[in-house]
Amino acid sequence: MVDATQPVGAYPFPGRAVLASDQWGNPAFIDSEDQIHYKLNDQWVKLPGCANGIAFSTNGTLYKLGCINYVEQYKEGKWVRMSGHERALGLAAAKEVYVREWSSEKVFRINKEKKFEGLGELKAGYLAAGSHLYATKYSTGTIYKLEKDMWQIANKDKTAYSIAVGRYNRVYIVDKSSMKVFHQIFDEKEV
Repeated sequence: MVDATQPVGAYPFPGRAVLASDQWGNPAFIDSEDQIHYKLNDQWVKLPGCANGIAFSTNGTLYKLGCINYVEQYKEGKWVRMSGHERALGLAAAKEVYVREWSSEKVFRINKEKKFEGLGELKAGYLAAGSHLYATKYSTGTIYKLEKDMWQIANKDKTAYSIAVGRYNRVYIVDKSSMKVFHQIFDEKEV
């Protein structure tokens, strides 16, 4: 179903998380001018600032990767920098906020002191968070899952172009070889 009230189109761009949904199912997206549109109370709201990526935490907090690659939190109608002087290429959020760090492309979590805390040596492509953190390996698309601060291969038979975690922590991938969307990659169900 198409939302006829949507003011402009989303702008998909490789490597960017341009679409997110809060815990109530309200969508937010980034347009071709790097602006965020968020549907609240059945009305689209254009949020201030420029964005390269967006993610919602499990409590509904909206985070963005700003256009100069700092992670920011939307708080009381304005953006507050979360990452000090550290920059990122990608982000995901659940109970915590995770980033693909700017220079190393490795995965970090943002700790309570707003510092990047390393999560191993994996050079990531895409990140997705739910009850677990998932990442695709940048060079191959191999899908990894973070278990007790250790990266483990989540599925030996699939590689992913992109990855997302949806409602009820269902994992979705865009399969790298077929470009088809699969869900619950552990059960091999095509959507």
